[in-house]
Amino acid sequence: AFRSSYEDQVQRASSLIWRSRPPLYCGPIDLCRTLAEGGNRGYVASQDVPPGTLVLVEEPLVAGWSNAQMGKELGFESVRYLLENQNAREILHCMEELHPRREAVESIFNLETTEIEPIDKVQIVDMMSDMTEDCQIDSLLEYSTRKGITNSDNTNLTARDVKRLLLALRYNGFDSGLYLNFAMFNHSEDPSCTKFRPMEDGAESRRYSEARTVRHVRKGEALTISYLENPREVSHATRRKILWDQHRFDIGDEGQYRKFLDSSFNNNDRGNCIFEAELVADGVFPLSSRDGPIKNHDGDGPLTTNIEKSLDDLEDMLMELKSTPKGNGNSSYFDRTAALELTLWELATVSQSRLENKHHILLSRCRRLHLDAIELFLTECSSTLKDKQLADILLRAMPNIKLLLESQTKRLGSDHPDVARTNQDLANAIQVL
Repeated sequence: AFRSSYEDQVQRASSLIWRSRPPLYCGPIDLCRTLAEGGNRGYVASQDVPPGTLVLVEEPLVAGWSNAQMGKELGFESVRYLLENQNAREILHCMEELHPRREAVESIFNLETTEIEPIDKVQIVDMMSDMTEDCQIDSLLEYSTRKGITNSDNTNLTARDVKRLLLALRYNGFDSGLYLNFAMFNHSEDPSCTKFRPMEDGAESRRYSEARTVRHVRKGEALTISYLENPREVSHATRRKILWDQHRFDIGDEGQYRKFLDSSFNNNDRGNCIFEAELVADGVFPLSSRDGPIKNHDGDGPLTTNIEKSLDDLEDMLMELKSTPKGNGNSSYFDRTAALELTLWELATVSQSRLENKHHILLSRCRRLHLDAIELFLTECSSTLKDKQLADILLRAMPNIKLLLESQTKRLGSDHPDVARTNQDLANAIQVL
C-alpha cells in the first residue's frame, strides 16, 4: 500500500511543473517528460498500484466558466474571463506551461513551414490560424495593457498570446474549470483512472477534484483518464468528433480502433467487450469520420445519434427536476418524475430492440439515467407512492440493474467505481423488495 508523509508530499510536489502551486495530494505517480503523446508529458505509476488508489487531489486554478460560455465551445469570452480574474497575472503565468506551451508556440511560429512537425501544424498552427475574431482580440489586448497584465517575462500580451490562451483552455479545460496538474493526464479509450469532479451538495460540498485508479496499474504504466466528463458513455462516432474538435487527435475508424484495442489488451475478453459495445444490428460497427457519424444512403443519421439526442434531452429533464423545489405533496413534481422514469425505461427497452445489442455502450448510459430517475423518485416522492406503483418501479428496475451490471463489468472490469455503484443499486432494490 502507498503511504506518504508530509516530507514525501513536499518532495513529490517539487518534481512537478508548478512548484508554487502544488496539488493538495500527490499519490504514487511520476511525471514523465519523454512520452510520444500529450505534448511529450504525462503521468506514469511510480509503483504497482491497486484499484481505488488516490493518485491526485487538486483545486482548480480557475473554477468554472463565464455564464456566456456555459454549454458552448470555449471562445474569446473565456479569455476575458481569465483576464478579469483578480489573479489574472498568476493564472496567465501558470498557463504558459500548459499545452501548447508559450515557449513551444513561439519556436514553432519562427520555423519555416516545411520544418514544422505535422502534429504541431494540426494541433497548434492550423488551430490558431482559424481564430480570426480580430475585434475581440484587439479588445482583449487593450484590456490587458490597461490592467498591466503581462507575460511572465513582463512583455505585453500579443495576438498570438491571446490565441494560445484560448487554445490552452480548449485543450486543458474540464467542465468544472481549469486545473494545472490534472492537465498532465493524457486521454485513453481505456483509462486507468477516473476523475471525480467537485461537489456542491450541502455538508458534502468540496472544491477539489480527485483521481483514483479503476484497476491494477503496474509500475511505469501510464496513468490516464477519459477527457469526456459528462457524459462519458457516448458512441465511438461521437467520441471521435468531440476529441478531434476539442483536442485535435483522432481515435480512428473501425480498423484503427480495433488495432488499438488489440495492442492494449492482447485480444483478451475485456478488449473484445469494449469493441463489441459499439456494434449495432447485424454486428455492424457504425461508420464515422472526424466530423462525426456518417449518414446512411437515405441521408438519415445513424440510430446511435438519435438515441444520444434523446438521452441528452432526458438528462436535461432529470437535472431540471433535481434543481426544482420539491415536496411529497407536490402532485406536479410527482407526475413529471414518474413520467421521466417511465420514458427512460421505454427508451432503454426500445433502444435495445433496435440496436440488437444488449451491451451497447449507449444502453449503459440509458440504464444509468433510468436508475438515477428512480432514485430521485423514491427519495422525493416516497410518501406519495402506493404499494402497486412501487412494485411496478422495482419490476422495471431489476432487469436494468442486472443488465447494466453485466455490461459494466465486461467493459470496465469488476473494480471500477461505476460497477460498485450499480452493485449498491442492486442491494438497495433487494432491500426495498
